[in-house]
Amino acid sequence: MSRKNRQKLYWLLFLFVSAFVLLGGGHRPILAQATAPALTEIQQLRVQVMPEFDDPRVLVIVQGRLNVTEAELPVTLTVAVPRAAQVNQMAVMNLGTGQMEQRTYEALPDPESADWSLVSYELDGAHFFYEYYYDPFAGGDEKAFTYTFHTIHPVGADLLIEVLEPRAASDFTLTPPSTVSRFDELFELTYHQFTVGVLPAGESYPIDISYVRSETEPSVSRQELAAAQPSTGELPSLETGSVGSGLIAAPLATAPAQSNWFAENWVPILFFVGMTAAVAAFAWSRRHSSGGSGWSPAAARSASMRCPVCDQPLRRGARFCDECGAETVRPTAAVALSTESCPACAGELLADAAFCHHCGEPVPAAAAAAAPSWATFWARSMALCMSARCSKSGPVVFGAILSAPAANRFRIVLYG
Repeated sequence: MSRKNRQKLYWLLFLFVSAFVLLGGGHRPILAQATAPALTEIQQLRVQVMPEFDDPRVLVIVQGRLNVTEAELPVTLTVAVPRAAQVNQMAVMNLGTGQMEQRTYEALPDPESADWSLVSYELDGAHFFYEYYYDPFAGGDEKAFTYTFHTIHPVGADLLIEVLEPRAASDFTLTPPSTVSRFDELFELTYHQFTVGVLPAGESYPIDISYVRSETEPSVSRQELAAAQPSTGELPSLETGSVGSGLIAAPLATAPAQSNWFAENWVPILFFVGMTAAVAAFAWSRRHSSGGSGWSPAAARSASMRCPVCDQPLRRGARFCDECGAETVRPTAAVALSTESCPACAGELLADAAFCHHCGEPVPAAAAAAAPSWATFWARSMALCMSARCSKSGPVVFGAILSAPAANRFRIVLYG
């Protein structure tokens, strides 16, 4: 595999691994974590802010309905309450009985703000209810504080906040001013309403509240509240200010839930497809690269061995030429060279050679020595022949090795 192809493969693997890490890898994607979380929408929400209602502190009651179907339940609801608040209850509203069913909850400090605690609990129904007390007062007859509704979940198009005007309060002021006011005949109290509408996730709606009140007793005593509350434990309605369960009583949607399998698993699918493509690209580039080890007819042929008859390249290990059928001759080991050179042509001499294989002249030292035996001479001749990759024909061999005059002198020595 070439270096260029390896670099391409490495970049491809890097891109897909990076995409897998950033987009999820089976967990919530990092890019999705950096943006607003996909939380369940609150379809309808009513918030009551009641300073000094049945306690010297501020009572906050929240009722709402999630925009979910039965198939999507249960879901987890997370709400923000003031850090020092006392949670009274977190409940699910049972539309069949009109009663509250309390649930266990978990309260943790908000890691992004010291003003809030995040309270979470699981809902097996779309309608929820919770309430808490908190004390924003500094003391004295002049009361002033800012109530801020901070939402974790997005609120659709129906958020209503109403603020109680305590009994015997004077100079009661709200900023911004309320949209409308209503009078509760049961306890003879006035509520000021704010039609907020849509509130995106993570947003807040503040209301400045100020008044003067010298009385230390709350607006409604616990005895009055107990007498007005029916034994069934039904929820108070924000619409009427009296006891009832008609606030948010719309039934759950019964439309079947649509399959969302691909949307939930597209990240692992993308990673699998990408890795498969990367492996296929690696195999293809390895097979087709110039230095690859894949078999091909051209690669199977030897670049160094050729047929002695037709001069075509031979396949590795072939005993016969696949072009003309001639028997091939495997090369023998290289013939050892002498340290001497020919006095006629200055070419290197073979060890113990009687004649120079370059020019055919006799070697002086060899000429003075005894004539070799037939067996020795024939072995040397065959070594020269085989080293030149000759055929079985004698004249062709000598013609391939020696010049014509040298060949004639060689025959004289051989047969003379």
